[in-house]
Amino acid sequence: DAKRLLKEIQDKNVEYDPERKLSIVVEFVAGKVTETIERMIALYRPDALVVGTRGQGGIRTWGAALTGGVGSVSKYCLSRSPVPVIVVRPERKVRKTTEKRRADPKRRTHFDELTRQHTTLPMSPKPVGLPLSPSLP
Repeated sequence: DAKRLLKEIQDKNVEYDPERKLSIVVEFVAGKVTETIERMIALYRPDALVVGTRGQGGIRTWGAALTGGVGSVSKYCLSRSPVPVIVVRPERKVRKTTEKRRADPKRRTHFDELTRQHTTLPMSPKPVGLPLSPSLP
């Protein structure tokens, strides 16, 4: 399964940009999850760490057994990683949160505006928001 997934990722990378190089390392390691992540970061010195979350923060016993009492690998990584961490939420959780926010009357116009912008306008290279430094005369 891992080889098939790597092949798919590499194929998509070539389709997107044939000149772009992609380095992927997959290892299966036995041991405590948090200790293994720390060792792998020290060994490979990645630019970032990507971890998933199941969004089950209330269920601590099994997660705590795996992480040495921490309860959440993603929270552990966020608090202890020496490199930036990207936490990927399950699509069902993202969908559920989005629908809840859409149902909130205070947020409805915000979501309607975002939906209209994304469906009618192409991505704009113009920056959005305030400039980071004041303009010079």
